[in-house]
Amino acid sequence: MIPDFHAVGVRLRLADRTVLALSVALAFAAMPARAQAPAERVVVTATRSAEELSSLPFGVSVITAGELARSGATTVNEALMRLLGITGRMDLAGGGEYQLDLRGYGVTAGQNQVVMIDGMRVNEADLGTTRLAGVAIDAIERIEVLRGSGAVLYGEGATGGVIHIVTRAGRGHRQADGGEVLVGFGSDHLRQLRGNVHANLGELTLEASGSRKLSDGHRDNFASGVSTGAVAAQWQRGAHRVALRHAQDEVRSGWPGALTADQYAADPAQASSPSDWGRSLGRRTTLQAQTRVAGWTLSADGGLRAAEQRSASHGYDHDVDAREVGLRAQHESVIAPGLRHAVTFGNEHQWWKRDIRSYPGIARQSSHAWFLRDVLKLPQGTEFSAGARWNRSVKSLVDDYSSLRQDDRSDVWELGVMHPLGANLRAFGRMGTSWRLANADEFSFTQPGVLLRPQRSRDVELGLRWAQGGDRAEVRVFRSRLRDEIGYDPTVANSNAWNGSGANVNFDPTRRRGVEFEGTRAVSRTLDLRATLAWREATFTRGAHAGKDVPLVPSRSASVGTFWKLGPLGVPGGQQTLGASVRHQGGTTHPDIANACRVPGHTVLDARWAWAVSNVEWAVDVSNLTDRRYYTQAYGCEVSTGRTTSIYPESGRAVGGSARIAF
Repeated sequence: MIPDFHAVGVRLRLADRTVLALSVALAFAAMPARAQAPAERVVVTATRSAEELSSLPFGVSVITAGELARSGATTVNEALMRLLGITGRMDLAGGGEYQLDLRGYGVTAGQNQVVMIDGMRVNEADLGTTRLAGVAIDAIERIEVLRGSGAVLYGEGATGGVIHIVTRAGRGHRQADGGEVLVGFGSDHLRQLRGNVHANLGELTLEASGSRKLSDGHRDNFASGVSTGAVAAQWQRGAHRVALRHAQDEVRSGWPGALTADQYAADPAQASSPSDWGRSLGRRTTLQAQTRVAGWTLSADGGLRAAEQRSASHGYDHDVDAREVGLRAQHESVIAPGLRHAVTFGNEHQWWKRDIRSYPGIARQSSHAWFLRDVLKLPQGTEFSAGARWNRSVKSLVDDYSSLRQDDRSDVWELGVMHPLGANLRAFGRMGTSWRLANADEFSFTQPGVLLRPQRSRDVELGLRWAQGGDRAEVRVFRSRLRDEIGYDPTVANSNAWNGSGANVNFDPTRRRGVEFEGTRAVSRTLDLRATLAWREATFTRGAHAGKDVPLVPSRSASVGTFWKLGPLGVPGGQQTLGASVRHQGGTTHPDIANACRVPGHTVLDARWAWAVSNVEWAVDVSNLTDRRYYTQAYGCEVSTGRTTSIYPESGRAVGGSARIAF
């Protein structure tokens, strides 16, 4: 049995939670460990230029390609939830898609965080889910997750954070010739085939990857098929580099629909929509170029993206086309002995268009921005940073019902500091502003005559970061005060709605705050440990809903993962490994704005055993080992009974096996 954490009703003040997180971090750092050298140098590109993670004034989490392979994760969503403890809610369709939530935004999480792939923004400018299940996981070099506002560097909608996926073609490093093939089978008639190959031809590196995954799903009418393919070419000579990548993915899935409380209790595998289905197709082409001239690093990024959505019964088929162009310049210099100065500035243009095929309707969005980030590095190691962004956005919608247009000019800023407290310990902090505008789906469905105002936020974060060798631990405390938060309120009167109520509105002031812990530890030569812990509050602070929690935001989450090298299993050169992770998501989670119902918490155990001999690895994966019945997605509430409804159940125990051959 694993602990039933969601049954523990402990409520702590923010200060108590901070003290507890610091205590966990100290205990984590004090654990017995193998001998360590000084802290390893980890370079990330979350600031739009290469910087050491230890110097950043905000939290950044990194998942490497090796960690992805060891975890056995088959999608980006699965990896982020398993390894970083990020909360997620199952998507309405299949294919392994989840709606991730970095810092407690609930239903609008996707509109309050930015997702990038090789420098190209892949968020949709409507209420559609950012689809990550179709990203070929074997082509990923690393995933960087910037915690909290990234508005200065990434623009609108980055209040909650940024997920930056870097493929091998986008990392700027050469790799040895080779490749691998994986074949897998599992529960619910799972079949998967994945492969990738890369080769060097002088200064040119070529790469191709592809995958096919089929499953009957854990519910009726939940069969899905996911196909991915990508090709890339990179030329590099000295400081000059050009990379071109094209990727395509397709997801086909049944849509089983939501269940009532009675249906869920009777049979969570049943479907309320036995014949609905959907299909999405995505294409991405990115071009990156970088060079160094007279001490300056100059970069240019460009991208084209297209998406198609088709469905049965829902009558909402559409096509999306997006384009993006960005230029950046970065320079670092010594202005006095031991005093260094680094500046990054850039210019970005983005265009997005959605053409609804089921009825005449075209939505457009364009933005043009300049941004600047300046860093001053003092001799004793303290670093100060300041940044600003100037942005203009135009959004419009023309259909059979309306002709709308929004024109906005927004400026945001950020200040940060990092100060070393010793050889292995650093303190950091930042404060700034962020914003987002109503998207095409939101500003087209409001109360009569209402124009939604821009959402504004003031954000503060403080933290401590410890590192020694490959071991790390970090504690962060954050707060965001939002004005005019954009969201759906089912309680407001609206003559435009079919039932006379419900509209997208600007809420009265709201607040996000919380504490986060994250750590990795090499306990011995054979045992590694990774853990996360988070408390968060998402609250309406004034107005009609004052004191209520924002819907679908878990107040507590945690994860613990281990990776253990067991030995050769009697075969010369062989190696056994065992990985396990416990994920908890719970505390208080309400599906409704009145907080009359509650989504039960859950604790899930996943495990993976692998045996590698030479270039072949055999593996067995078990998810939800204890076969716990739970759900993460629900939209309804029976107020009279307090029962949650409109439920989308998660899978029970699932077993899978795979064979991976490297060459």
